[in-house]
Amino acid sequence: MNPLSYILFLASVIYLFLGVYSVKLEPSSCLNRTFLFTCTCFGLWAFSFSFMHASSSMADIMFWYNISSPGWCLFSGTAIHFLLLLSKKDTLLDRKWIYLILYGPGLLLIYKQLADSFAVTGFMRVGWGYAEIAPVTSGWYLFFMAYQAGYLVLGLVSVGVWGIKTRIRRERKQALMMFVTTTLSLVLAFANDILLPALNVYLFPSLSPVIVLIWAFGMWYSITRYKLMSLNIENAADEIISNMKDMVLLLDTSGRIVKINLRVTELLGYDEWLLLQKPFGSMVRDREYVESGLYSMKNGSVRDSEMVTGFLDLTGRELPVKMTATTLRDRYGDLIGTVVVGTDIRETIQLRNEIRERIKMEGELKLRNEMIEADLLNAQFIQKALLPAHAPVHPRLAIDFRHYSMHSVGGDYFSFAPLESGQMGVFISDVSGHGVSAALFLSLLKSVSESALGRYATRPMYFIRDLNAMLLAGMQHYFVTALYGYFSFPGEGAEFSFSQGGHPNPVIYRADTGEAGFLECEGTLLGKFDTIRLNERSTRLGRGDRVFLYTDGLPETRNGNHVMFGYENLVPLVRRAGAAGLSETLDAIIGEIDAYRGGGPVEDDIVLIGVEVV
Repeated sequence: MNPLSYILFLASVIYLFLGVYSVKLEPSSCLNRTFLFTCTCFGLWAFSFSFMHASSSMADIMFWYNISSPGWCLFSGTAIHFLLLLSKKDTLLDRKWIYLILYGPGLLLIYKQLADSFAVTGFMRVGWGYAEIAPVTSGWYLFFMAYQAGYLVLGLVSVGVWGIKTRIRRERKQALMMFVTTTLSLVLAFANDILLPALNVYLFPSLSPVIVLIWAFGMWYSITRYKLMSLNIENAADEIISNMKDMVLLLDTSGRIVKINLRVTELLGYDEWLLLQKPFGSMVRDREYVESGLYSMKNGSVRDSEMVTGFLDLTGRELPVKMTATTLRDRYGDLIGTVVVGTDIRETIQLRNEIRERIKMEGELKLRNEMIEADLLNAQFIQKALLPAHAPVHPRLAIDFRHYSMHSVGGDYFSFAPLESGQMGVFISDVSGHGVSAALFLSLLKSVSESALGRYATRPMYFIRDLNAMLLAGMQHYFVTALYGYFSFPGEGAEFSFSQGGHPNPVIYRADTGEAGFLECEGTLLGKFDTIRLNERSTRLGRGDRVFLYTDGLPETRNGNHVMFGYENLVPLVRRAGAAGLSETLDAIIGEIDAYRGGGPVEDDIVLIGVEVV
């Protein structure tokens, strides 16, 4: 036998060993048994060629070539069978006809080769062996080439698609290794055994069984490195640990790192080789404390340890972790290693800090709310002290009022002022805004209105002008609508004289006719302009006649569709309610306004004052 024959014989042994080894890994696996079948094809091919290249007669050469035919006719079908199982497309194998497609062409070609050789017309001596002379124009030969090429291309595509679609990193590496080594084997075998002879170039003898050893090496590497065809419980455990979201480190008995999972490299930036055999204590913040705990575990005084510490990444920055360490011992109780699990607690710390900050803010907010509530309570006391507690009693007038605030304190103000000679002054105003600030402004408004009253109690237009001047001097950031009028009694009945600055006009109700209408008098908003336009109006009142003063919250009440009640509806409302007593009339007006609002929120303060001549 020549050296090539020995190489081919060794190749046959390698193929058989690889197939048997895979079956021993998982004896019950169809995948592994199919792989053994594929390796047997290559082994038979290599074994037969080892004797073919050593033969000297054409009869012996042809004999061994025919013996090898099951190997080179069936391997492509077995390869497709193997890939269907590997890529989990084995449901196709439930159909009987798939086996005819896989093995039918190969069996037909074996029969044809044994009955009447179709693959070669002769052999040429080249170096240590023989090169095949192929009948390149034969239909059977072309069918054989198409069958082999089609199946092998399909196999390569299947491997590529499987490698792309799988989410398992190990399987992606397996697919890449198989794709590269298979492609390299096919290219070299095609060039040496088919392409060059077709061009009448014979550089080497037929070497396909030797070249396919490249594929065999790829499969061996995938088995040993990436656990191809060996998914037992141990390997599954390795896979689970590798893909855990927590960091896992395995330490030897001296506390040195012997294995880490993928999460360690992702979070800390280390490549595995940088940490292997490195003391675990060198990569934690509390080194002495951690090493002391590991020592206690090693001596058996404690089995488990749990603490919050920091792992140091590749740049020296600290990653906060919750670390759990557990010792591993054999059945005799001897220490064989320590498993350290580190959980990234950055989000937990951030959430805890946010909760603490929120609790602090809630405490501050609660304190601030308590202060505001106290201020509101004080403002309520102030407002109650500023506004009349009840209507004044007058021998010639019946007076009553209703007051509602949208907040606990509001910005509407009114007052009554008994004057000399039995006259009665009345003042009503509406401060811009609501709440504490507007209500506290009422104290200043009360002061300036009383000051104006002392000078112009019976001159309403001068009262309003003086009020505007004092507001501009002391309260430039607020504006006010206001009306001041007084009732006098020259002879029978009464007379009402008034002036207003931007305030809604009073409504008068005539008792003898039951009619109602506005007492119109123009006036400019107060507290905004130095020069304002004002008027003064007086009207005679008979017994039973009434004057109604109000703030804009009354006619500007909105219903559920956000439509205002309207000033135009105020006079008809007074006309309908006017026949009843004064207090009943006020209640009827407020009741109809509430009904129009429909239970919605009060959007503005409301003051309604009624004065009747008696």
